[in-house]
Amino acid sequence: GCDRVGDGAGQAWRRWQRAFQKNRMAIFAPGSEPPTEPESVPSSSGSAAPRRVLRLDKKPGVLPDDPMSEAGRKILFYHFERVLQHEPGSRLGKDIEAVHDMRVATRRLRSAFRIFLPFYRRKQVEPLIDGLRATGRALGAVRDMDVFLEKLGVYRTSLTAEGARSLDPVIERARKALRDSRS
Repeated sequence: GCDRVGDGAGQAWRRWQRAFQKNRMAIFAPGSEPPTEPESVPSSSGSAAPRRVLRLDKKPGVLPDDPMSEAGRKILFYHFERVLQHEPGSRLGKDIEAVHDMRVATRRLRSAFRIFLPFYRRKQVEPLIDGLRATGRALGAVRDMDVFLEKLGVYRTSLTAEGARSLDPVIERARKALRDSRS
Protein backbone atom coordinates (compact mmCIF):
# COMPACT_ATOMS: atom_id res chain seq x y z
CA GLY A 1 0.00 0.00 0.00
CA CYS A 2 0.94 3.60 0.51
CA ASP A 3 3.84 4.73 2.64
CA ARG A 4 2.86 6.06 6.02
CA VAL A 5 2.90 9.84 6.42
CA GLY A 6 6.02 10.99 8.24
CA ASP A 7 8.34 8.26 6.95
CA GLY A 8 11.59 9.50 5.52
CA ALA A 9 12.77 8.52 2.07
CA GLY A 10 15.36 6.21 3.67
CA GLN A 11 12.64 4.34 5.55
CA ALA A 12 10.47 4.14 2.45
CA TRP A 13 13.49 2.93 0.48
CA ARG A 14 14.17 0.13 2.94
CA ARG A 15 10.46 -0.87 3.10
CA TRP A 16 10.27 -1.08 -0.68
CA GLN A 17 13.64 -2.85 -0.83
CA ARG A 18 12.32 -5.54 1.55
CA ALA A 19 9.13 -5.88 -0.51
CA PHE A 20 11.05 -6.24 -3.74
CA GLN A 21 13.53 -8.71 -2.25
CA LYS A 22 10.70 -10.72 -0.70
CA ASN A 23 9.09 -10.93 -4.12
CA ARG A 24 12.46 -11.60 -5.79
CA MET A 25 12.23 -8.42 -7.83
CA ALA A 26 15.58 -6.99 -6.67
CA ILE A 27 15.34 -3.56 -8.33
CA PHE A 28 17.97 -2.54 -5.81
CA ALA A 29 21.46 -3.45 -6.93
CA PRO A 30 23.15 -6.01 -4.65
CA GLY A 31 24.56 -4.23 -1.60
CA SER A 32 22.83 -0.95 -2.48
CA GLU A 33 21.99 1.35 0.35
CA PRO A 34 19.73 4.38 0.50
CA PRO A 35 21.52 7.67 -0.09
CA THR A 36 23.26 8.69 3.12
CA GLU A 37 23.31 12.49 3.14
CA PRO A 38 20.79 13.56 5.80
CA GLU A 39 18.44 16.43 5.16
CA SER A 40 15.89 17.88 7.53
CA VAL A 41 12.39 18.16 6.08
CA PRO A 42 9.46 19.30 8.22
CA SER A 43 6.75 16.69 8.64
CA SER A 44 3.09 17.52 8.16
CA SER A 45 2.94 18.14 11.92
CA GLY A 46 5.78 20.68 11.65
CA SER A 47 8.54 18.68 13.34
CA ALA A 48 11.79 18.15 11.44
CA ALA A 49 12.46 14.55 10.50
CA PRO A 50 15.77 13.35 9.07
CA ARG A 51 15.49 12.38 5.42
CA ARG A 52 17.80 10.99 2.81
CA VAL A 53 18.84 12.97 -0.24
CA LEU A 54 18.16 11.10 -3.46
CA ARG A 55 20.82 11.02 -6.14
CA LEU A 56 18.70 11.09 -9.27
CA ASP A 57 20.44 9.83 -12.38
CA LYS A 58 19.45 11.52 -15.63
CA LYS A 59 18.99 8.12 -17.32
CA PRO A 60 18.17 4.63 -16.05
CA GLY A 61 21.57 3.33 -17.20
CA VAL A 62 20.32 0.38 -19.25
CA LEU A 63 23.07 -1.21 -21.33
CA PRO A 64 22.50 -3.01 -24.65
CA ASP A 65 23.71 -6.33 -23.26
CA ASP A 66 21.68 -6.16 -20.02
CA PRO A 67 19.31 -9.10 -19.58
CA MET A 68 15.68 -7.95 -19.57
CA SER A 69 15.39 -8.57 -15.83
CA GLU A 70 18.40 -6.29 -15.20
CA ALA A 71 17.10 -3.64 -17.62
CA GLY A 72 13.76 -3.84 -15.81
CA ARG A 73 15.46 -3.49 -12.43
CA LYS A 74 17.27 -0.36 -13.57
CA ILE A 75 14.17 1.23 -15.09
CA LEU A 76 11.98 0.36 -12.10
CA PHE A 77 14.56 1.83 -9.73
CA TYR A 78 14.85 4.97 -11.88
CA HIS A 79 11.09 5.60 -11.64
CA PHE A 80 10.93 4.57 -7.97
CA GLU A 81 13.42 7.33 -7.13
CA ARG A 82 11.17 9.86 -8.86
CA VAL A 83 8.23 8.76 -6.71
CA LEU A 84 10.35 9.28 -3.60
CA GLN A 85 11.61 12.62 -4.90
CA HIS A 86 8.10 14.11 -4.87
CA GLU A 87 6.92 12.55 -1.60
CA PRO A 88 7.99 15.38 0.76
CA GLY A 89 6.31 18.09 -1.34
CA SER A 90 3.18 15.98 -1.72
CA ARG A 91 3.00 15.33 1.99
CA LEU A 92 3.68 18.92 3.06
CA GLY A 93 1.31 20.48 0.52
CA LYS A 94 3.24 23.70 -0.12
CA ASP A 95 3.23 23.25 -3.91
CA ILE A 96 0.23 21.63 -5.59
CA GLU A 97 2.45 20.57 -8.48
CA ALA A 98 4.36 18.17 -6.19
CA VAL A 99 1.24 15.98 -5.92
CA HIS A 100 0.81 16.08 -9.69
CA ASP A 101 4.48 15.16 -10.19
CA MET A 102 4.25 12.27 -7.72
CA ARG A 103 1.11 10.98 -9.44
CA VAL A 104 2.90 11.07 -12.81
CA ALA A 105 5.92 9.28 -11.32
CA THR A 106 3.63 6.63 -9.81
CA ARG A 107 1.87 6.07 -13.15
CA ARG A 108 5.23 5.76 -14.94
CA LEU A 109 6.43 3.21 -12.39
CA ARG A 110 3.22 1.19 -12.86
CA SER A 111 3.70 1.35 -16.63
CA ALA A 112 7.28 0.11 -16.28
CA PHE A 113 6.02 -2.80 -14.19
CA ARG A 114 3.49 -3.70 -16.88
CA ILE A 115 6.16 -3.56 -19.60
CA PHE A 116 8.55 -5.81 -17.68
CA LEU A 117 5.85 -8.08 -16.22
CA PRO A 118 6.67 -10.96 -18.64
CA PHE A 119 10.22 -11.07 -17.22
CA TYR A 120 9.13 -11.44 -13.60
CA ARG A 121 6.69 -13.67 -11.77
CA ARG A 122 3.24 -12.13 -12.22
CA LYS A 123 2.07 -13.32 -8.81
CA GLN A 124 4.93 -11.42 -7.18
CA VAL A 125 4.59 -8.22 -9.22
CA GLU A 126 0.83 -7.74 -9.09
CA PRO A 127 0.71 -6.82 -5.35
CA LEU A 128 3.30 -4.11 -6.03
CA ILE A 129 1.28 -2.78 -8.96
CA ASP A 130 -1.85 -2.85 -6.77
CA GLY A 131 -0.01 -0.83 -4.10
CA LEU A 132 1.02 1.74 -6.69
CA ARG A 133 -2.55 1.90 -7.98
CA ALA A 134 -3.80 2.59 -4.42
CA THR A 135 -1.11 5.26 -4.03
CA GLY A 136 -2.26 6.84 -7.30
CA ARG A 137 -5.88 6.90 -6.12
CA ALA A 138 -4.89 8.55 -2.83
CA LEU A 139 -2.80 11.13 -4.68
CA GLY A 140 -5.70 11.71 -7.09
CA ALA A 141 -8.01 12.65 -4.23
CA VAL A 142 -5.43 15.12 -2.90
CA ARG A 143 -4.79 16.56 -6.36
CA ASP A 144 -8.51 17.01 -7.05
CA MET A 145 -8.94 18.93 -3.79
CA ASP A 146 -5.82 21.04 -4.49
CA VAL A 147 -7.18 22.04 -7.90
CA PHE A 148 -10.68 22.65 -6.50
CA LEU A 149 -9.30 25.02 -3.85
CA GLU A 150 -7.15 26.83 -6.40
CA LYS A 151 -10.10 27.38 -8.75
CA LEU A 152 -12.37 28.34 -5.86
CA GLY A 153 -9.82 30.98 -4.83
CA VAL A 154 -9.80 32.44 -8.33
CA TYR A 155 -13.60 32.46 -8.43
CA ARG A 156 -13.72 34.09 -4.99
CA THR A 157 -11.74 37.09 -6.28
CA SER A 158 -14.50 37.79 -8.82
CA LEU A 159 -17.15 38.12 -6.09
CA THR A 160 -18.24 41.03 -3.96
CA ALA A 161 -16.89 41.13 -0.40
CA GLU A 162 -20.17 39.67 0.88
CA GLY A 163 -20.13 36.91 -1.76
CA ALA A 164 -16.49 36.10 -0.97
CA ARG A 165 -17.29 35.83 2.75
CA SER A 166 -20.18 33.48 1.97
CA LEU A 167 -17.63 31.04 0.48
CA ASP A 168 -15.52 30.98 3.67
CA PRO A 169 -17.29 27.91 5.16
CA VAL A 170 -16.93 26.02 1.88
CA ILE A 171 -13.23 26.89 1.65
CA GLU A 172 -12.61 25.92 5.27
CA ARG A 173 -14.39 22.58 4.81
CA ALA A 174 -12.40 21.90 1.63
CA ARG A 175 -9.12 22.77 3.39
CA LYS A 176 -9.99 20.40 6.23
CA ALA A 177 -10.78 17.64 3.73
CA LEU A 178 -7.43 18.30 2.05
CA ARG A 179 -5.55 18.15 5.38
CA ASP A 180 -7.34 14.89 6.20
CA SER A 181 -6.51 13.40 2.79
CA ARG A 182 -2.80 14.19 3.30
CA SER A 183 -2.65 12.29 6.60
